[in-house]
Amino acid sequence: MSVLSNRCKSTASSDEPAAEVLDGVVEPSSTLGFDGWTRIAGAGLAGTGLLHFAAPKLFVPLTRTAFPEQTDRFVTVNGTLETLVGTALLAKRTRTFGFIGLLVYLLYLGTNAKKTRDEKAAEAAQPNVVPSTPRVVPSTQPASGS
Repeated sequence: MSVLSNRCKSTASSDEPAAEVLDGVVEPSSTLGFDGWTRIAGAGLAGTGLLHFAAPKLFVPLTRTAFPEQTDRFVTVNGTLETLVGTALLAKRTRTFGFIGLLVYLLYLGTNAKKTRDEKAAEAAQPNVVPSTPRVVPSTQPASGS
């Protein structure tokens, strides 16, 4: 028996179809399942994190919305966090830590973006009035007592 026929037999006997045989060629199944999609998402997130270091200028406008001060620093911080979280999502062993890290990372980004938006809204709501100083008007009446 060939390797292909052994694989087709083991594939056909499993509960979930992992592959389909078309004209003697094993084709991957169209359903990846949770594990497969999580690995794809982890690889994408890790790749995006590494891209923060390869082309940081791409991320400056987006990062500025949450971190208007020290934006370049936070491009690096976000790239590091995305690389770590994405890498953790790749392996089953570290996936729980990856999901916890992803949740914390999203809260971190969301909180900072909201804080920045609220600060900008508060600045816009304040009128641009220069505080006035009391004017001293000299008296036109002669001083009494002399």
